[in-house]
Amino acid sequence: MSSAAAAVARTKLTFSTEIVEWLEQRAAEEGAPREAIFVAAISALLARYAGRDDVSFAVYLEDGPRWMHLRVDGEPDAGQLLGRTAIALSSAARVDASAEEHLSDEPRSKQTVPGAFGAIDVVAIVGACEAPREADLVIQLGQRALELFFRAKRFEEGAQARVTEHLRALVVGMATATGPVAAIPIVHGEERAWLLDRSNALAVNLEEPLPSVVECFERHARETPDAIAVVDGDRRLTYRELDAAAGTL
Repeated sequence: MSSAAAAVARTKLTFSTEIVEWLEQRAAEEGAPREAIFVAAISALLARYAGRDDVSFAVYLEDGPRWMHLRVDGEPDAGQLLGRTAIALSSAARVDASAEEHLSDEPRSKQTVPGAFGAIDVVAIVGACEAPREADLVIQLGQRALELFFRAKRFEEGAQARVTEHLRALVVGMATATGPVAAIPIVHGEERAWLLDRSNALAVNLEEPLPSVVECFERHARETPDAIAVVDGDRRLTYRELDAAAGTL
């Protein structure tokens, strides 16, 4: 295996004819092109990851790369989101040729993705458009499938599979669920069980009495006696000094 192949992890999502045809019908009702289907799903997922009402990233179309900016506020359903995506694609700003080589350096290309090491750059490619693949996450949009190319060193183990399944759940949910896209569940199976186990491990036993303020102070005085306990202007007291002063009262 070459070093280039080892550096990139590739996954493919293929959707059933029924799912794609239903979404194509909804897109047609909203006057949205076919590519809006997967672009809408990617946008909704990135916005959910970041906890934001809007998202921006580069989309490579037949006439070159454009900056996609989409608002997802107001809890749109699948049809409404497809309509917004159609407008966003038609009004997306063209990327200047001189800036195309530096897309990954643009702050607006950076996305928050669970399991990634820091903010990563995400690029979507429509069809067979030629586009650079240096981005941390490149998503190739086909008629019935998505191919995801992850720069492996930017993701922790298991993150690539989770992102892929989240995107699958969102696309299927847009075709089958009613109500806001933001309400479509994307966490299922083993990941859901893992999250529940993790949250239970952090639970507090309320049957055990909580330590008092005095007990907390005494513990800090024993464990970190030279740490700063009180600041009053330019005067500072460590836990050791404050404990000694308290003993004289």
